Amino acid sequence: MDYKVAVFSYDFCHKKTMEIITGLNSVGIKKVLVIGAPMVDLNNKAPNVLKTSIAEKIIHPKDLCVNFGYDYKVCAHNNLKDIINFISLAKSNIGIISGARIIQKSIIDIFKYGIINYHPGPLPETSGLDSFYWMIKKNARPAVTAHFINQKVDEGELIEEFILPVSPKDTMEIVQSNLYLAQLTLHKKICLKISLNESFKVKKIKRPSKNNLMTPYEKSLSIENFNNWLKKYSA
Repeated sequence: MDYKVAVFSYDFCHKKTMEIITGLNSVGIKKVLVIGAPMVDLNNKAPNVLKTSIAEKIIHPKDLCVNFGYDYKVCAHNNLKDIINFISLAKSNIGIISGARIIQKSIIDIFKYGIINYHPGPLPETSGLDSFYWMIKKNARPAVTAHFINQKVDEGELIEEFILPVSPKDTMEIVQSNLYLAQLTLHKKICLKISLNESFKVKKIKRPSKNNLMTPYEKSLSIENFNNWLKKYSA
């Protein structure tokens, strides 16, 4: 098999997008198409993003692509006509999500080998947004997952799960940061498999239903249970 990668990203400075694109380049993957979706006003309903220090520089994906010799296109991720055209020209056959809204089935079906997503929690327990708080509420294991997506949110086929070690002294902020870094660890493994043209062993994710977005009150209840959750998994 001969993988050719397309990345679904945001068309603005975004830490995870920078790490995903850089990860592909770090293992020598040469031909990559990046499709950056323009910013959309979500009326303050966007998920929380990892805060970065003032000193940390986030490079725009377009600039990264120029540096790495990757093809960069600005296009909404629901623009089927243009995406089909871009994918056809680049001959992309596997996708990776670094930042995106819900990807339509008609776009998923374009990719011979599927589209990979990294989720900051175990699946199916923490599907949807607010995965960190659902992980605590459901007393679920501290883990992140790589999976091939389907038309349902955080379902599809599981590629790999990474169990995150936690310490009794960890704060919520430390655990959240480490969950982010664990996704990058999974990405490195995925990049190596792609660079070596290795096949993926997967298993179906059985997700009865997607978790809803939590209310502030529900989040506060989860936060109150954080120490009990930490004690269980750091034992």
